[in-house]
Amino acid sequence: MLATATDGSNNTSEFTLCTGPLPVELLYFNAIAEDNIRVRCEWATASELNNDYFAVEHSKDGTTFAQIGTVKGAPGGNSSTQLNYEYYDHDPYTGISYYRLKQV
Repeated sequence: MLATATDGSNNTSEFTLCTGPLPVELLYFNAIAEDNIRVRCEWATASELNNDYFAVEHSKDGTTFAQIGTVKGAPGGNSSTQLNYEYYDHDPYTGISYYRLKQV
């Protein structure tokens, strides 16, 4: 089932609703501009189950995304403790950019 969420500012996000436990419990995901030359993407998970890696993507319009890198998940794909991750986009778009994280 595909659903759409809005934050009240005309920004929408599409996501898939699943039944049963999700493979990754994401605590947060942030994209922070640093010195107008790069963007630091950071996130944390509370738990991971059969997680291979994360794909980091960016977009100019919030609709069409391109993968810019990957970050390996928990050792062995599983964790029941908080893990912190980061990825640097050294070639960000000028102006407003959108970032997305995919779990594989």
